[in-house]
Amino acid sequence: MIEGLKIIPYVEVDGIRLIRNSEILSCFERMVQDGTAESVFYDRSVTSPQEFFTFIKNHADLFLYIEYLGQPAGVAWFQTIAQGVAQGHFCIFSSLWGQPEIVDIGKEVVRFAHKAYHLLIGFIPRWNVRAIHYMEELGSKRIATIPEFAVTGPMVADEVVMISFTRGYNENLH
Repeated sequence: MIEGLKIIPYVEVDGIRLIRNSEILSCFERMVQDGTAESVFYDRSVTSPQEFFTFIKNHADLFLYIEYLGQPAGVAWFQTIAQGVAQGHFCIFSSLWGQPEIVDIGKEVVRFAHKAYHLLIGFIPRWNVRAIHYMEELGSKRIATIPEFAVTGPMVADEVVMISFTRGYNENLH
């Protein structure tokens, strides 16, 4: 584990949530500030902090709040598709962009998720080259491109399908 990194799941321990609701709300505000909210929610399904909170409460089977050196660093959430399989979503905040730790932090988040899921699937619009490259750096493999699958407001775009396996398939994670 990277010194100064905390990956905190949105769970209760002895009746107390490890992440405050206000922290989840502030994550969306940070995405807006960083200019990533429209890339993460390119289908425009979430457009406000309250919608983000409701979405996480109702649709995320595993939500992770990421802190680095005592500061919010990002979020990730996973929606179960089948036993051991989830669709993953990731957003690292701008304070880490361009920093050498960003890849190692992402790999730790993927390792954490792989405790619950042996297969992670991500769908990324082909125009989001930065996200595709980042996921490849974390060890995910590009397996397909689905033509005109991503609906981005009034536009339609190709979507890249990425996967991450456990059990030795992701040699870059180890």
